[in-house]
Amino acid sequence: MKKYIQYTNSADPKIVGVKDGLYQIEVDFQDLSNSCNQDTLDISNYDVQHNHQYQSIELDNIEISGALKKRAILTDVMVFTPYMKSFNYIVSSKFVDILLDANVPSHEFRLVNIEIRNSIDQYYLFHCSQISLNDVIFQDSKIYSIRDSIKSVKPYLSIPSVEDYLNSDEILQFDEVVLPASYQSFSMISIPGISNIFFSEKLAKMIEERNITNFVRAKQVKLSLSKTT
Repeated sequence: MKKYIQYTNSADPKIVGVKDGLYQIEVDFQDLSNSCNQDTLDISNYDVQHNHQYQSIELDNIEISGALKKRAILTDVMVFTPYMKSFNYIVSSKFVDILLDANVPSHEFRLVNIEIRNSIDQYYLFHCSQISLNDVIFQDSKIYSIRDSIKSVKPYLSIPSVEDYLNSDEILQFDEVVLPASYQSFSMISIPGISNIFFSEKLAKMIEERNITNFVRAKQVKLSLSKTT
């Protein structure tokens, strides 16, 4: 079965430049109309497994720009402010080239051009399409309460269904998440409730060989694929 590795942005000031937070870019929404602002830029309803279309505003013809915060350093992966629904990072063309060279299917991600002022390089808002929680095999996954997160041996909870997960009185975290075997065709997987994206070993190798800056292996939630569909 294919293996996946989680990546996240670094908080090291030597890498990102800023010392007062994670944000490197301030995105400017002043040019967007009242009917199109950061609250409506939501493409989270795209169903990657069943190839449904985006349930959102068309973004391709919208001009979006941003500026580096004071002392921030341009990297291949950047965190931005203010919050924009569904977009994970601002990424460089070098990062995008990896997705294209690896033939990652277009339904797994979305890119929107963003101009970074005083930079001649091309950057994009990057969205990794989220799967549905309904596809998680909860009875085989390992889930614990956030209250037990510091324990070396975590007592796992019995969460047999998505309804039990969503309606729990506890704040829950995954130690291992299990998906159907049909997901082995995916190069990237984003799961609601798990903050960091899973990348295939092939993509992980390319990310590291091509020295993608400000992108490091995260504390791992294990992603497993069921042996049955």
